[in-house]
Amino acid sequence: MAASVPAGLKTADISRFAHRAAQLEKPKPIAAYWCNYWIVNQILSKGLHNTDEECLSYTSALMDRLEKFKEANADEPAVSDDVAGKAYMEQFGLETFARADNAVIANKASRQTADTFQAAATFLDLLAIWGPIEPEITTKIKYAKFHAADNNDDEDVITKPRQPSVVEVSDDSDEKQRALAQTSTLDQSLHPSRDPSAPPPPPSQQRQASVTEVAGEADRLSAQQHSLHPSRAPSLPRPQPQPQRQAPTAVLPTVAAAATTTTAPVVVDEDAMARAQKHARWAISALNFEDVPTAIRELKAALEDLGS
Repeated sequence: MAASVPAGLKTADISRFAHRAAQLEKPKPIAAYWCNYWIVNQILSKGLHNTDEECLSYTSALMDRLEKFKEANADEPAVSDDVAGKAYMEQFGLETFARADNAVIANKASRQTADTFQAAATFLDLLAIWGPIEPEITTKIKYAKFHAADNNDDEDVITKPRQPSVVEVSDDSDEKQRALAQTSTLDQSLHPSRDPSAPPPPPSQQRQASVTEVAGEADRLSAQQHSLHPSRAPSLPRPQPQPQRQAPTAVLPTVAAAATTTTAPVVVDEDAMARAQKHARWAISALNFEDVPTAIRELKAALEDLGS
């Protein structure tokens, strides 16, 4: 996919991730996948997919690509497992950082080194997908961004006419670039478990779920809606007969009456139905990214389209 980003999405700080995803699509498709994953995450969390038709089409197309890639690589731990995915991107980001840092240490820094530092910072920023970034990594990100800016501003550095790839092992070797494209393989024994320190989301909202589970199954949508709106607790068995049992009895007819009112026949035209379905799909996608506020907003919009 081209690295160009719609104007309506510029405020989301995703252009640098789109640029790297385009560069890595063939040599490092897994890294490109996580760049694109972060892009979708940012768009949905900020509600930018509804900015205009171009933004909506861009987001939908990217989500479809993510879904197809994940299905095609279901057996790849770095794609299907959080622990393996984080380890893969951390290793790849640190390798990229080391190449640029070695050039600085050898006093051979150039604008190409600056680009490598920028790439390293972008890859390490992706670790936020799996929770707070560790202080040591945060320090490297700041260091990389500082040197990227420093080398870009230095008019004395020598630049090369070709556009370098971010997966080069050194600043002047195409052969080593191809070799690196086959490195950074991950230990296949990593277990698909989440970080125990992070509170696990409800089962229907776990990130390991398909990135764009928008098949439209009514039972799945209903389950996710219930995860947002806790169901009423059932009446508990009373230890002994007391006058207090009248309180639950009085509540039950009220709930039934409300349900009866809600299910009254509503006439909805085809356009409104289509809009409601679109909002429902976006709500499901938002839940896949654990973005509850966006899911709530989209579900409310769907209800409004249905006249509720």
